[in-house]
Amino acid sequence: MRVKTNPCFWLFVLLWLFVYHRTCFSSDKILVGQSLNVNQTLVSQKGDFELGFFRPGTPHNIYLGIWYRNFADKTKVWVANRESPSNDLDSSKLELLSDGKLVLLKNVTETVWSTALASSMQNTSKAEAVILDDGNFVIRDGSNPSTIYWQSFDYPTDTWLPGAKLGINKHTGQVQRLISWKNSEDPAPGMFSVGIDPNGTSQFLIEWNRSVEYRSSGRWNGQIFSLVPEMRSYYVLKYSYVSNKNESYFTYSLTNKTLLSRFVIGVRGQMQQFTWWEGPWNWTLVWAQPRDQAGVYGLCGVFGVFHENSSSFCECLKGFKPLVQDDWSSGCVRKSPLQCQKKKSIGKEDGFLNMSNLTLPANSKTYQKVSPGRCRLDCMENCSCMAYTYNNNSGCSLWEGDLINLQQSGVADGMAGAEIYIRLAASELELQIGNGSTRTGGSIKWKLRTALAVAIPTILITLGLFMYFRCLCKGKLTRKGIYSICVVVPQAWKLWSSNKASDLMDPTLGDPPSTSMLLRYINIGLLCVQESPADRPTMSDVILMIVNEHVALPEPKQPAFVLGRNVAEPGSMMSSAGVPSVNNVTITAIDGR
Repeated sequence: MRVKTNPCFWLFVLLWLFVYHRTCFSSDKILVGQSLNVNQTLVSQKGDFELGFFRPGTPHNIYLGIWYRNFADKTKVWVANRESPSNDLDSSKLELLSDGKLVLLKNVTETVWSTALASSMQNTSKAEAVILDDGNFVIRDGSNPSTIYWQSFDYPTDTWLPGAKLGINKHTGQVQRLISWKNSEDPAPGMFSVGIDPNGTSQFLIEWNRSVEYRSSGRWNGQIFSLVPEMRSYYVLKYSYVSNKNESYFTYSLTNKTLLSRFVIGVRGQMQQFTWWEGPWNWTLVWAQPRDQAGVYGLCGVFGVFHENSSSFCECLKGFKPLVQDDWSSGCVRKSPLQCQKKKSIGKEDGFLNMSNLTLPANSKTYQKVSPGRCRLDCMENCSCMAYTYNNNSGCSLWEGDLINLQQSGVADGMAGAEIYIRLAASELELQIGNGSTRTGGSIKWKLRTALAVAIPTILITLGLFMYFRCLCKGKLTRKGIYSICVVVPQAWKLWSSNKASDLMDPTLGDPPSTSMLLRYINIGLLCVQESPADRPTMSDVILMIVNEHVALPEPKQPAFVLGRNVAEPGSMMSSAGVPSVNNVTITAIDGR
């Protein structure tokens, strides 16, 4: 009896075979002339590792990588084209060419990644690209598998697997180091790296931006690294250090072959060791260096602040915003540009925001013998100066360029919190005032404090002048009385005439909204102690000068009570009164208005 089958059934079978052929390459290798497309993978013989294409985060970016096959998250251990993703889902493929090179093609004509063979192949027709059971992807001689021409272990990304090397080739200078992903969804090189000490010592260094060392493993003593005591109790790994005229490197192996282990430099700057030992396919964290996030240098990027108790760990300085959302490695940028950075200097001057309880950044320029006012002015006059701080012990410290590694006080070991003045655009300062922040510039409170600071000394100086003449007439003027009047005013004039008037500022007042405002108030104070009554403003004039900031002020002359001056100028009130100068001090007679 003949059985009829539905044509749709055979169509289904053919379709299934086609899909199966595309999604399961059913091999651990590709040969010369063969290729691997985005729907196919290579699987190591024991089934632990898989090589293929993946798309993290942005679905348009396509990467070739290796991952642990049995874990739900498909833990990535290597990425070929981490700096040059493909974006063509239909045309991207990995191909082994006739010359023995592997190429990752975006399309027929465009290559996004390829291997560079360390040595020439004698018989390229026998070449094969194989994913091995240790996670190493190699190009080897198929007729002699021990002859390897290229291997992924020589080009690690963020993961160190058993059998791989981390070191340096002394002939070529090639370095095998781990470099973190930029963030959890972008395998591009990040800010953190781990590698062997280039100076030749047997230790690992963890660095920020391949330049700033922030953690060391300590030297290798043949059994453990001196600064990683956890290694004493963790005996399942066997480390080896090799140093000869050709290379220096570390490698390690497993004493228990049923164990899986990997070292990773994470996106948050910690070197971590993970293991799996039978049971559910979940990784166990064995140790991490640094032990906590606070020990990671520059975790929050430039102009970012580390907060240990915050859910995100990081936030931008006030007046700044993240350059890339959810990517702190890129740091923060200003919400508003500085006035000094604009081509046309129109508008209010930049100012400084006082922030407390922060660890101070490194690489400051320190000046011992300057005043707080001079410290601020030096920073204001240099557009590259982004912040300053001042205290009586260490003096003035200025920071030029980007600020990095800012942390809350008490977070970093051995780093005490301090006050630091951050340079901001005037518009951002006004916003921070509205939010209750402490601004070292142009608020109403500052103006009132400064007005009082000018008005009260003016009144006291005027009363002092009156008392001076009363005592002089009665013969009761003492040396102490002369000093209180005849030293303060001359010192103020000396600083004004030498363009250092900002040194007069009392740091308890905070900083003015601009240098010109500070100098304006000092100008007013000097006008109040002019020798001629005609040159001295009334108190109502003083208040108007303070309130009307844009009204030009007369240039002060050398004031009264300056040591070493001659008798009053001809035509002055003193000359007509016939009162001579005594004790080498110029005297001004009080004249009612």
